[in-house]
Amino acid sequence: VLTAPFAVLVDALSFLWSALWIGRIKKQEAAPTPLPRAHVWREIRAGLAYLLRHPLLRPPLLTGLHRQFSGGMKDALLILFLVDTLGLPPVAFGLVYAVGSLSGLIATRFSPRLTERYGPGRVVIGAALILGVGWLFLPLAGGSPWAAFGMIGFGMLLAGAGNMTWNVTTTSLTQTITPNQLLGRVNASDRFLTWGALPLGSLAGGWLAQIWGVRETMLMDYVKFARAKG
Repeated sequence: VLTAPFAVLVDALSFLWSALWIGRIKKQEAAPTPLPRAHVWREIRAGLAYLLRHPLLRPPLLTGLHRQFSGGMKDALLILFLVDTLGLPPVAFGLVYAVGSLSGLIATRFSPRLTERYGPGRVVIGAALILGVGWLFLPLAGGSPWAAFGMIGFGMLLAGAGNMTWNVTTTSLTQTITPNQLLGRVNASDRFLTWGALPLGSLAGGWLAQIWGVRETMLMDYVKFARAKG
């Protein structure tokens, strides 16, 4: 309605608005007790070693690597798929992400209860399955443009819930079982590896879509994603 540059401006102003209100927090915090510091590369190796060797942290890390790589492919292609392949207006792109974000917000409310009842292992497996099923709806969407939009919206609803439940549960698990002196290094290593796969997935998705097509690449990525989950 107001053109894309204005929408980006509103987004930027929303971050300034957030910073303003966070800056109004007046609670005083005690400075942490400084710990002996080793060489930065030695600290990085310590965090990576703990993350890669721990039997409960290594599987989520490997799954997260693939999930972010696949997510990069999906994010790079979804707007092309909606607007060019399915012929939907740009507002549809915003709506499907809004639906996914809303379901993710709801999932944060119930994930602690699910973990208390079923345990983190079952919750993580269930979240991965829900996320995978949700993503399957995207490349299989067809029919009329709005019927396809309904399928994609439902898929994003499932994927958003699965994704947020996964994030909350695995992050809580990491914070619970990692020693305090290693927590910062372990978190940094995990974020560097998993989120580092996101731009690589975007690059691979765009390149493969030029060769195979947008829908075919998204479907191929889902098959690869499902095999990794299995």
